[in-house]
Formats: sequence, C-alpha cells, structure tokens
Amino acid sequence: MVATAVLVSLASRGLVVVGSVSSSLCAQARALNVSGRQRLTPPDLLGRMTAVTRMLVWGTIPIGALVGGTLATDFGFRPLLVIAGVGALLGGAPLLVVRAHRLKEDVAGNLVIAPVDQVLPLDAHVRRWFPDLRCQTSEEHMRGPRLLIIGLIVFTSLVTLPAGESAAAGACSSTPSNFFDGYSHNPAQFPSYDYVGASTYIVVQSPTLCSPSNAPGAQSNSWAMIAPGSSDYAGWSQMGFIRDATATYMRWFSQNNKNGAISGRYGTTNIFGEVGKRHAFQVLYSAACACLQQKLDFAFWSQTDFSPLSSLSGWGPRPFRPIFSAETGHLQSDVPGDPSRHTKFSGLGAQRYSDKVVEPMPCTMTLSYNDNPTRWGRSSSSCQAFDVWTKMP
Repeated sequence: MVATAVLVSLASRGLVVVGSVSSSLCAQARALNVSGRQRLTPPDLLGRMTAVTRMLVWGTIPIGALVGGTLATDFGFRPLLVIAGVGALLGGAPLLVVRAHRLKEDVAGNLVIAPVDQVLPLDAHVRRWFPDLRCQTSEEHMRGPRLLIIGLIVFTSLVTLPAGESAAAGACSSTPSNFFDGYSHNPAQFPSYDYVGASTYIVVQSPTLCSPSNAPGAQSNSWAMIAPGSSDYAGWSQMGFIRDATATYMRWFSQNNKNGAISGRYGTTNIFGEVGKRHAFQVLYSAACACLQQKLDFAFWSQTDFSPLSSLSGWGPRPFRPIFSAETGHLQSDVPGDPSRHTKFSGLGAQRYSDKVVEPMPCTMTLSYNDNPTRWGRSSSSCQAFDVWTKMP
C-alpha cells in the first residue's frame, strides 16, 4: 500500500510538471505563431487569415470530441489518455525532420522566409559590424527541441504512465465462471436478522475486460443483491452497473434467478458519463406485487415475475442474504476501479421482512469474497461501507 501511494503521488507530481512545461511551451508557440502570421499577411487580409486559421484549428475540436468519446466507449479512459498522449507527441514529429526556417529581411527591407543556415545579404552586412555573430545550422537549431521532446517522452513514460495505469487485463480463460470481490451478510451466524432486501450506494467506476472483450462471459460489474440464505438453494436478484461482451459500453442492469432460470433488464444507454458519480441501487420486496423490485436512485427499474417467498421460486426458506460485491466472468478481467479511483460501496442497508423497512446494515457481513487477491483489492468493511478496485501491476 505504501508503494502504491508513493507511485500515485509521483504520478500526480509528474502530471503537474509535464502540464506546466507543456503550457509554457504552448504560450511561446502561440506568440511566435501569431506574430509570424501577422507579419506575413497583408493588413487587408488579416481578418480572413484569422478566420480561416480559427476554423481549421478550433473547427476540428468537435471531431476530436466525437473520436475521443468513441474510443473511450470502446477502450476506456486510461487507454484513451495514452492514445491522446502519443497523438500529441506525433503532432510535433515533423519538426524533427523538416528544415528550420526563420523570418529575415533582405537588403531592400523585404520580409522573407529563409532557412536558418542560409546567409542573406543583410547577414553579410551585419557580420561586418559583428564578426563573432554566427547563425545556427538546421541541425544545431533542432538539437534543443529534439532533446526536450525526448526528455518529456522518457519522463512521462517512467513516472506518469506506470502509476496511472492498473494491471493490463490479460487473455480470457477458456471457461468463464463467476468471480467476486465483496462482502455478504451471514444468516447462519446471525439467524435473528430476517432480511428480504438489500440497498447500497455505489460510486461508478469503469472496468477493463479481458481480451478479446467479446469473449463468452467477458464482463465486469458491481451490484447489490438479495439471495437465498443457504447455498443449497438456487436464486438471486441484483441491481447494479455492468460492462460485458454483449455491449461495448457500460450500462445499468438488473438480473434475477428463479430456480436456475435467468431473466433481467439491461439498459441501452451508455453510462460512461456517470463514472465517478454515486448512485443508489436497491432490491426490495414489495407486498403489493409479492415480488422483488429493483430500483435505481430510488426509482423503479424492473421487478421479478415471481415471489421469493413462494416454494416455486426455489429460493428456500427465509432469512435471505444481502450481498454487496463486484463481479467478473474471468479472473483476467478488472473489477471496476483502480488504485486512485475506487469503486466505493456506502450506506449499506438491508430490508427487514417484518415491516419492509430498510435499516443500516449491522456488522454481520462476516462472509467475504476475493477470488483473485493478487489482482483485486478490497478494503475492510466498516459495516456500512467498503471499497473494491483493481490493483497495480
């Protein structure tokens, strides 16, 4: 944990330094760029020149936003940052190979563009008065920028990227299953708690799936669940968010298991914009429909077509078991979250059967799950809160 904190701290400082250097260079480049354009453009064409320049420079921003959003949807935010960084560096690549030029005045006072190593008549005139003055050659002129760019690349790759990236998702295993990272109420140890529902807040974070991301069972999600109190019975009902092989984007989802028969509702809206935001997820019993209802931010989302209290559901007798967890279909996938952005569960609650009221979760979650502790992290439970995340490589 100390090593992780140190790396994250270095990453933050690295980003600040790189950002400061970049901003300084941008300010200098803009001053030179605008001054050069204004000196080269006739006064009566300055307006048109500025308009065309702005259209070409600023007009591409919506295109970049569209491309960036598409890439973030398909690959996630961290890969997008790497792609953007590489693209920014490649944008300056032509400066490494083109011949450097500068603005000069000839003997007649005309403004011309000439290579920095080309001596104009005015240069010869000046050299008579300043014999020690020497113009840099193209190679000498570009040596400084080359070293600066190389230094920024090395600095960013050694300091910023390793601390900002979680372990890269590996290749999917041949057989998918269900793997968990979370906590569960233990009805066997605390039989006096008669629960029929579960409720929590979760801060949404983006996971990375194993490759290929469309492999069978490739999915990663976080949820609140109510399930039979004993593993001898089949069933569950859950509400949360998911990224899976069916869709390339994150979405809300609910899922139910009635004696082994799976059903549910999956959203069709991309929720990447909800990353970092807290939402409420509930699975509560309703006497009105004699069913379980899933709710998102306290609003109805879906409901089961069965009563968990019925013997036909296959759930078995009460009390049921509230569970709060992240889940993947392969051990090689990430659970949502990384070392600097945890998936936070808070306000954990359970619905009492007696009066159907949701109460704060007591300290009865003695059942814990982490099927891949080398890859996934999980904080200790404070009875009503805990975090999960994917660790550093």
